[in-house]
Amino acid sequence: MIRIDKLTKTFDKDLLTQPVTALNNLSFTIPEGKITGFLGRNGAGKTTLIKVMMDFIRATSGQIHFDKKLGKSKKEIFKNIGYLPERPSFYPYLTGNEFLYFISELSGKKRQDILLGIKKYAERLRIHEALNRKIGTYSKGMVQRIGFLTNIVCDPLVYILDEPLSGLDPIGRKEYKDILRDLRAQNKTIFFSSHIVSDVEEISEHIILIDKGQLLYDGSLKKLREKKGTDNVSISFWKDGEMKIVDCTQGEVKEKLKVIISSGFEIYEVTRAQQKLEEIVYNLK
Repeated sequence: MIRIDKLTKTFDKDLLTQPVTALNNLSFTIPEGKITGFLGRNGAGKTTLIKVMMDFIRATSGQIHFDKKLGKSKKEIFKNIGYLPERPSFYPYLTGNEFLYFISELSGKKRQDILLGIKKYAERLRIHEALNRKIGTYSKGMVQRIGFLTNIVCDPLVYILDEPLSGLDPIGRKEYKDILRDLRAQNKTIFFSSHIVSDVEEISEHIILIDKGQLLYDGSLKKLREKKGTDNVSISFWKDGEMKIVDCTQGEVKEKLKVIISSGFEIYEVTRAQQKLEEIVYNLK
């Protein structure tokens, strides 16, 4: 759906400071109709890339290729992309409803379609009771919710969301993830950034991992586990009336079992203890 091709972005400081390369020859493809999690530590270059994708800043070199389904002109393309920044800031003097109508009508949506979208998703996002209040009275989480609702009502083909789950309470996070799954079921393409691996693991079919502006991984979480994960084994047994646990590698299992059994101890359980995904992801080099 969107292809990033050898993208580099360098920020010039001043005469006394060396330039900073935020993106370094970065290439990957965002697949159509899937949820793609965009992972990286703080400062990895995630927000810079999204700003380049949205044409807020220009790349030093490289290109971004948009699928023809999004349109031919820049205006058509961005009309089909829903974007939510990490720290959204909207017109504080407008009510939630006024803002929804204003943005949705700019995108060409009919009033009837806007009302249907609000009815379907406002309550699920727990923003329905605040729609008649001015946005200036909203909390950070509510601002995120109204921004997300506006995106949904505009009904784009692609969603680009920068840290959309930050600042939300646990219930809000679950509701947000459930709606992302619903949008995926409608064949929407979703690209969202996060530095929280568990969020990406829970809902993503595909992940992009970068560090210092460079690509570390592009593929499925399953393949990442198979490629980089280490499956250790835990052996639980009874010794002197107490449960003991021995951890070992798969290659050591048979020998460990022989020793335990020959010592007269009763084996209780042998389980595979997978390495935490967060450890796999942030140990990639």
